[in-house]
Amino acid sequence: MEAIERVKEKFYDIVFLDCQMPVMDGHEATRRIRQLEAEAQIPSSNQENLLPIIALTANASEKYREACLECGMNSYICKPAKVGDFKNA
Repeated sequence: MEAIERVKEKFYDIVFLDCQMPVMDGHEATRRIRQLEAEAQIPSSNQENLLPIIALTANASEKYREACLECGMNSYICKPAKVGDFKNA
C-alpha cells in the first residue's frame, strides 16, 4: 500500500517492489500502479513512458518471472542480489 501512495505523491525514476509484502503483494501493487497510470493519477507518467517497476523476490523460477511480467512489472531480480543484477534489469 505504501508504494501506491508514494507514487501518487511524486515522480520516481524506478520502483523496486518485493513480491511478498505483508499487506499487499508486489503483483497487486503493480496492477494498481498501472491502473493509476492509465487514469493519469501518477505524476509525470504517460502511456509511452510507464514507470519502471522491478520485482525483487527470492522465488527464482521461470514461471514466477513470467507472473511478474504478466502483472505489469518491467523486470525481475532474485534475492539475494548483486550490484550487477540491478545493472542488467
